[in-house]
Amino acid sequence: MSAEDREQSDDDIAEGVLPVRVSEVAVPMALDKLQPWHRPRKQFIRERQWVARSKLLLEHVPKSRLPVNADGNREIRYLTLPGIDYLDVVELGRACRTEGLQLTSTSFFASHETSRSVARAQVREEALIGEGVITRHSQTFYRRFEEIETTTGAAYKELVERGPFQVVNIDACGSIAPADYKHPQRLIEALHRLIEFQLDACSTRWVLFVTSDVRKENFSDETLERLYQAIRMNARSEKEFEEGFIQLLSADAPDFEEALRIGHETDELAFIKCFSLGLAKWMLHLAGEKNWSLKVHQSYFYSTDGADTAAKAGQTSRPTMPCLAFEFLPPEPGLRDRFQASKAAPLPTKYSENFSLRALSKVSEMLDLDAMMLSDSELSSEMKNRMRTELAAAGYAAEALEQLG
Repeated sequence: MSAEDREQSDDDIAEGVLPVRVSEVAVPMALDKLQPWHRPRKQFIRERQWVARSKLLLEHVPKSRLPVNADGNREIRYLTLPGIDYLDVVELGRACRTEGLQLTSTSFFASHETSRSVARAQVREEALIGEGVITRHSQTFYRRFEEIETTTGAAYKELVERGPFQVVNIDACGSIAPADYKHPQRLIEALHRLIEFQLDACSTRWVLFVTSDVRKENFSDETLERLYQAIRMNARSEKEFEEGFIQLLSADAPDFEEALRIGHETDELAFIKCFSLGLAKWMLHLAGEKNWSLKVHQSYFYSTDGADTAAKAGQTSRPTMPCLAFEFLPPEPGLRDRFQASKAAPLPTKYSENFSLRALSKVSEMLDLDAMMLSDSELSSEMKNRMRTELAAAGYAAEALEQLG
């Protein structure tokens, strides 16, 4: 091998295992401008969906079944895409402390971010460790989360070494399946790999939050059709589900296929619900492959498409971002004797609910978060004040806080 080839080989290896190289001085960025995740509605999602649902999880998972860290303390292991501010980590870390638990976070921060962003993330994580919000075992990997799809890569190995996780939060700013079906790294493949790992490694319930942009023009038609196929399969086998789906999308539709067409082509809110139900059904089938079950919980949606202009006019714009909540339930303990050689009855089943119908119901009950904030001034003011407090604590300048109004 020539010296040039050896150098190229070393570069290829380093790309997978070494920290991202930066070309500018790593100085933390100025905190004088608000970002999309600083909206009061996002604070609502952090508090009322992510943290509230995570706390409810603890009602079903005894502390004795939670992992013990190297310091001998019971902990919640949290997988997240925290951005530069780690606001979700702060909220969950506080909640864990009130429950007498510690939080160990595993974060993925996209390697294409600027060195100033990376420096800000590093400073922020170190501060949270120093304050005891998260444990010293917490770590941020400067890689794209999508990289976990490759099981021989460093990202997947890091996931396996630090999991399994009790809470997973995939808060993505883009599409989980870009319009180019052959896109080399898509979030939906990473979700599949994550669920595969979790179902094999976990022995208790765990929760998954998925937030992503699902504007139809930015979404792969091929992937949508595959998600719709999961809905179609259920409709063919269960009349109540089929009727409920038609009622959800278009009560006047003569059959399932026409209701699906209407939902996909003509109504933006119906499209959001089609996607959300398709994703839920896809996950339900993945869980079923390992004899797990899946519960869909209260979910929301909001707009990133001209939301500011619409709000000033007292209106809401087309929904683009669903905020979905899922809870994975482990296989039931009962052991059925198909030959009845034993007279012992299996343990009673725990899950009597029809989870497909529940998914349909929860999707139909998705709440418009923009409309909620617009119609409830008290709620809007509360979330705005909470956001202002959190940003001030995170080091944002007064001029940034003034932008909250």
